[in-house]
Amino acid sequence: MGLEGAVSYQQGSALALPFAAEIFDGSYMMHVGMNIEEKATLFAKVRRVLKPAGVFGIYDVMREGDGDLSFPVPWALWA
Repeated sequence: MGLEGAVSYQQGSALALPFAAEIFDGSYMMHVGMNIEEKATLFAKVRRVLKPAGVFGIYDVMREGDGDLSFPVPWALWA
């Protein structure tokens, strides 16, 4: 696609992102949030590093309250 010079990947803790504020145009989270209990902190940290018009994509299953999960979940072997 010719994007080698336009894209880079960085790694860091989701709860202590080691990046300056408003540095990223976009970020995504894939199957991470379900394993992080402090969701408000997680989203606050992501918001801090995104530029004002930044885009944040999420593909995840997260519990935000009491109750059963809705099935099927992405890792289910059957519906």
